[in-house]
Amino acid sequence: MLMVVGRLNQRLLNANLRHLISIVAVTGEVYDAHMSASLLGFGVTAIYPYLLLSTAVNLAKKRHKDNFDTTATVKKIRNALNAGLMKIMSKMGIATIASYRNSALFDILGLNREIVEECFSGARVLLSGLGYKDIEARVERYHYEAYNKPKSLFPLNLGSFYKYLDGESIRTTRLTQFKAIPLGICDLGKKRGLWKP
Repeated sequence: MLMVVGRLNQRLLNANLRHLISIVAVTGEVYDAHMSASLLGFGVTAIYPYLLLSTAVNLAKKRHKDNFDTTATVKKIRNALNAGLMKIMSKMGIATIASYRNSALFDILGLNREIVEECFSGARVLLSGLGYKDIEARVERYHYEAYNKPKSLFPLNLGSFYKYLDGESIRTTRLTQFKAIPLGICDLGKKRGLWKP
């Protein structure tokens, strides 16, 4: 969704039509404030996270069978996302969503320069990586695994966006590993002769 939004936003900006159009992201990919911040930073006007809301409402229904209020649950989710967005923006010294929208204040890790130039113009590429063909291959593999694996109790690969999943790329939330990323980039630059201390 983020690549689609970024590319659409760039096309509208290049055609001098962006000020006439609002982009509303109806998406199942927003599950936390960072995803909301990313979409807003690359041009979205509004976000409807239907999967997040549906999941939260269903969990609340199971937990509170007697006195369940859909409106209260949706408000809690909205307030949590808003609080997360305000925290992200305040760390950058930004006070309003209007100032944050379309700011492209992100550093890109793991996408090649072609994608960043086409979809995320204005953002820095710290570590180049996947191209369109690589992303297409991953999507096709995930689709194949979802529909063509032998029947089992869990037909989908149960994992997380934050934790390591056996046989997949490592996703981390450990502070020590996040702090090591810039050092790794500097070491890579030294080896290629791009950076000298």
